[in-house]
Amino acid sequence: MHWTLHLNGAPRRVEHAAVALGDKIYFIGGYCETEVDFKKPIVVNLLNTRTYRWSILPTTNERELISETPYLLRGHSAAVYGDKIYVWGGRNYAAECDVLLCFDSVTLKWSRPKVTGSIPDARYGHTACVIDNCMYIFGGEHSSRPVQSNDVHCLDLLSMNWKRVYTNGDPPPCLSFSAVQAVGKRMYIFGGVCVGSTPTNYYPDIVYLDTSTRRWHKPIASGSKPPVRGKPSAFVHNGYFYVFGGYNARSGEHFNDIHRFHLEKNEWKIVKPLGELPKARHRHSSLLVGEKVFVFGGTSCFPFSSVSTGLTAMVLFHRNDVHVLDLSPSLRTLCLQVVIKHKLDTNILPQDLKRELFLISPEKSVVIYV
Repeated sequence: MHWTLHLNGAPRRVEHAAVALGDKIYFIGGYCETEVDFKKPIVVNLLNTRTYRWSILPTTNERELISETPYLLRGHSAAVYGDKIYVWGGRNYAAECDVLLCFDSVTLKWSRPKVTGSIPDARYGHTACVIDNCMYIFGGEHSSRPVQSNDVHCLDLLSMNWKRVYTNGDPPPCLSFSAVQAVGKRMYIFGGVCVGSTPTNYYPDIVYLDTSTRRWHKPIASGSKPPVRGKPSAFVHNGYFYVFGGYNARSGEHFNDIHRFHLEKNEWKIVKPLGELPKARHRHSSLLVGEKVFVFGGTSCFPFSSVSTGLTAMVLFHRNDVHVLDLSPSLRTLCLQVVIKHKLDTNILPQDLKRELFLISPEKSVVIYV
C-alpha cells in the first residue's frame, strides 16, 4: 500500500458528492468559500483515472432543459444505478432540498424523475447507498428544524417509490456526516456527528443495517478503534472497511490516518501506507477504482499569524488536490517511486515511462484539463 500520486490545481470543493463509474469519477456539486450564488447551476467535474485528466461536464443552455438542471448543492448524496447517478438532498445558501435528481452519464443531461410514496424530509449531511435496486437514505440534519434522522428511507429505483423502512434492533442515534458503504445486503455506517449534541459529540462505533431482515447490528469490535470523528470518508476492499480522514471539533483535530475494520473478524487496525501522506482533512471524498483509492478535496486547517496583533489562529482552507493510494502497487510503480525519491537520471528511459513519471512527479503534479 503506497501513496503514489499528488495532484494540485483540481477544483476546490468541500461537501461534494462523488461516485465512480468504470474508470471515471464524477464529482458533483459541493462548494468553496468564494461561491455564494445559490442560483448557480450545479457543476459536475469528471476525472479520468487512467490519464489523470479533468473535464468539466457542460451545463445545458437549452431553455427547455434549464428547469431540469439543479442549483448548487452541498451536503447531498449521490448513488449509482446502471448508467445513472441519483442525487438527493443537500442544501444551498437558501434551503435544504428533498427533490430527486438524476444525471445520465451517457447523455450528460439532468432530469427530475417523478416519484411516489412517502418522500423523506429535506436534509443534508445524510448518507446514501444502493443495495439491489433500492437506494437507502440514513441520517442527516436540517438547519432550522429537527429531523428524525435515525430513520431509514428507501427509494425503489425501478418503480421510483419512496417508503420508510421500519427497522428493528438497536439503531444508532441521529447522525450526520457519517461514512457509509454497502456490502452485500448490509449498509455499514461509521462515525459521524450526533445531531443536536452540545458540545458536539461523535458516534464512536461501526454499525450495519441488514436490509434483508431490517435489523440493526453493532459488532463487538476488537483492536485499536479510530479516534472519534465526523465527516470522514470510507471505502471497502477485500473484506475490509477503510476509514480515512475526518474531524473532531472538540479537540480541534483534523485526521489523515487510515484505519481498517475486518468485516468478518470485527477487528480494527491502523494502516500506515508508504509514501507521502495527504494533509489532514474532512468533508472530502475517497473513491475506489480498481486497486487505487482517489482522495479529493475537503477542508484542512493551518496556522495563520497576524502581523498587526502577533497572534496565531487556525484558519480553515478548502483544498483543491487529488491523492492516489495504490493498494497493490506493481513493481513498475514502486521502481518509478524510487526514481523520483532519489532523483535518478531518466534520459535513458523509454518514452512511456517518461510520460508516467511526468504525471506522478511532485514537481510537475498539476491538474490538466481537457
